[in-house]
Amino acid sequence: MIDEYVGCIRRQQPHGPYVLAGWSYGAFLAAGAAQRLYAKGEQVRMVLIDPVCRQDFCCDNRAALLRLLAEEQTPLALPEHFDQQTPDSQLADFIGLAKTAGMVSQNLTLQAAETWLDNIAHLLRLLTEHTPGESVPVPCLMVYAAGRPARWTPAETEWQGWINNADGYVIEASHWQIMMEAPHVQACAQHITRWLCATSTQPENTL
Repeated sequence: MIDEYVGCIRRQQPHGPYVLAGWSYGAFLAAGAAQRLYAKGEQVRMVLIDPVCRQDFCCDNRAALLRLLAEEQTPLALPEHFDQQTPDSQLADFIGLAKTAGMVSQNLTLQAAETWLDNIAHLLRLLTEHTPGESVPVPCLMVYAAGRPARWTPAETEWQGWINNADGYVIEASHWQIMMEAPHVQACAQHITRWLCATSTQPENTL
């Protein structure tokens, strides 16, 4: 996936300077692309927005995936006996709650829900099975959400190599608000813009 991302970038712009940004799961794509472009001598700056840690997204089965999704931006109160239900019953209950909460379309069928969940499970497997490379010395901004879920692993557990040489900024928002609610998106964008202006004279990367 990272190689495809880099290929898309270079088709649009064959050479740097590049500015890469990644939020949440996307931080791994941005970091991987930065590593590959830096290795080719390109000038890169990178913004990582509340990056996650792989271990928080391991789902051994469909029930675990549904529980994970139920803890996201719109929390869903799954039944107490959820783990004892059949897979079909778990899915039906989850989709019913998700429709009520406005998390999914009211017209979502169970068949479409199966496909949607299979796609999410595939993406999470790519994440948890990914082995990140070493950080590279490019200008980096880490934007953190103050309202990161308490159960999540601290970002420094996985991202310390990047954090060591990065500028940091905290936004008073949740992990999802920082990219989905206009005031927080604007605050994030304004700080990124200021940082880009402040780092615009960075020298070219050298090998």
